[in-house]
Amino acid sequence: MIQNGGDAMPITAECGSCHKRFKAPDKLVGKKVKCPQCGGVIPIPAPEPPKGAAPSAGSLLDEELAPARSAPKPARKCPSCGTPLADQAVLCVSCGFDLRTGAKLAAQLPPAPVAAGPAVTLKRKDWDQEEKKQEKAKKKRKKRRGELPQGIAFLRGVAVSFGAALIGSFMWFGLAYWLDVEMAIIAWVLGGLAGVGMMIGYGVEDVLAGFAAAAVALAAIFVAKVMIFAAFLGNPAHFMDNVELDEVAMEQGFDEGLPSEATVEEEIPGAVVPAAEGVSQEGFTEEGLAAEETSEEAFPDDAEVPEFEAPAGLLVVAAVVAAVISMFWPLWNILFLALACATAYQVGSGGGWLGQD
Repeated sequence: MIQNGGDAMPITAECGSCHKRFKAPDKLVGKKVKCPQCGGVIPIPAPEPPKGAAPSAGSLLDEELAPARSAPKPARKCPSCGTPLADQAVLCVSCGFDLRTGAKLAAQLPPAPVAAGPAVTLKRKDWDQEEKKQEKAKKKRKKRRGELPQGIAFLRGVAVSFGAALIGSFMWFGLAYWLDVEMAIIAWVLGGLAGVGMMIGYGVEDVLAGFAAAAVALAAIFVAKVMIFAAFLGNPAHFMDNVELDEVAMEQGFDEGLPSEATVEEEIPGAVVPAAEGVSQEGFTEEGLAAEETSEEAFPDDAEVPEFEAPAGLLVVAAVVAAVISMFWPLWNILFLALACATAYQVGSGGGWLGQD
């Protein structure tokens, strides 16, 4: 410690690593402190006496004892990167150099996440090639698993759907032909069968499958109607049996209520037919006979009477079409046709409508 005129002198110290200067109190002479800037160890040296001042006895004694107290040690540095190290440090935090083994420790970084899909490049050509590779790999996987391409799977779904819908068509035709009962609710069942067939055959529940199932249901309903109409044209007596039986019963009852010809011609005993004015009991008068002859001459029996011919044109065709439509397409049939198409779409598409995910 140096004193000048009884006042304590501040000591200027400098860090050997970052070369930062600062002032330390004289009580830290001969000790080691840490640098506030980089944390390195800095020994505090004794201050030099001012020039021109005679050394005192105390200063001479301090100079003699200073080497004996402790010689300042130079600051430790990393042999690999030169970063200042503490006295007890065994590992450099900058480069990972281990002072005990003399080797660097490898830094263990977490693995980088694997990017899904093809690597994004700046060239469109590379991107197209990567997409083609993935498409080929996908086809190979499907081939190994026995999967069909989407187009063939869709056609299979349409075929299975139509086959299932035909079951409903034959049910409808059978009830109409053998039991003379046409139940329009079978169209609803037919639509459900078409949707289930599409779902099983195609295996993909989307809007395309729904529309295809609805179209198949509509086609199967027309098939049922065509079969019923063809059977009616081929054997109308089968469908008109009940109507003919009713007509025969009505004719028999009407005949039973009328008197027979023998009853009409039979004379009632004691009955007298009154003679009309100017007519005798034996026959007509001469004036009456002359009038009858005049009417026969004016209108002979063999005269041709013109017949009225009905036009075989649009009115007849319209009447036939209206009769067929009213017979085979009543109002409730149209209602159940709409329900059948809606059911087929809902089942085939998995319950999704347009615009839904």
